[in-house]
This record gives sequence, structure tokens and C-alpha cells, in this order.
Amino acid sequence: MEEFRQHIEKLSPFTDEKFNYIFSFFKSKIIKKHRFLIQEGDAVHFEYWVMKGCLKASVISDDEKDRIIRFAMED
Repeated sequence: MEEFRQHIEKLSPFTDEKFNYIFSFFKSKIIKKHRFLIQEGDAVHFEYWVMKGCLKASVISDDEKDRIIRFAMED
């Protein structure tokens, strides 16, 4: 939680009360290696922030190769 606070306070400082209110809208989710956060066809209703590690966004091309389109890394 402290890492997240430091990250967002680079943009704007918050009192403890305001930060706790904002943070109450977030949920922590642990994704193990080689697991999917989102798969094709899933409806996406959330934004995600990487606290630790790295996420890879990829698509399977017509020739069935895994094409990486984006990485999301911890700040």
C-alpha cells in the first residue's frame, strides 16, 4: 500500500484520510507466473496497477505466434 501511495503522491499529495478513502476503492489481486489476468472475450471493468513484477500483453497472430504488444512493470 505504501508503494502505491508514493506513486500517486508524485502527482498530488494526500492527507491520510483522503488516501484511505481513495484506497478503499482498490483491491489487491495476486497473479501467479504464466497465468492470465484477462483473456480474449473477457469484459474489462477495471484498471490495473502492477505493484510487483511484470505483466505481458500479447495476441496470437494468424500464423499462431505469440506477439507481445505491451509490458506493464512495477514503477
